[in-house]
Amino acid sequence: MADHYINHSEALMGQPKRTIGKYVAQNGILVPRIFDGFREAIAFREKTGKEVLARSEHQDEYAGASGILETRTLNFETYPEKLSALGENALEGGDVSVFEKGIADFVSILNERSVVDVYCGLTGKDVDEFRKGISVSYWEQIPGFNRMVVADNAVQGRYHIVTNFGDFFSADKFHNYIIYDN
Repeated sequence: MADHYINHSEALMGQPKRTIGKYVAQNGILVPRIFDGFREAIAFREKTGKEVLARSEHQDEYAGASGILETRTLNFETYPEKLSALGENALEGGDVSVFEKGIADFVSILNERSVVDVYCGLTGKDVDEFRKGISVSYWEQIPGFNRMVVADNAVQGRYHIVTNFGDFFSADKFHNYIIYDN
């Protein structure tokens, strides 16, 4: 059976994580709350005090390399100058899409520029065009371990399992990687 999204990549709308998250949620699989935009995410954060993730999105993350761009907690205390400046523009009658593009640019800047450069160099993609495809989706942050299971595309029945807890630089961080052969 062919993968629908590989055959119809436009259905991902440039945001594979958000699109797949909404799809699996509609089919009864529990996922964190996915917000329709920045305003809804910030209203949720202000009402509940819970953190919101600004997840990097790029079309290439579906059927290509993932992890080139990182997800960040949308936290005005963490990156106050950049977020506040962008937020004032968006929330004082400005265009929210300008703010969201600013967040996407900021997420891109936070990541190692060399990672994007290397990825684009290896795949023959134009760095500026790649950066234009970066966007952000907003999700409720669920505390706990982040576990990823990735099927190996070279060895049938092999899975790579990565578990993370905490910020990379925090004292209480935990990282684990195993390979499971079925």
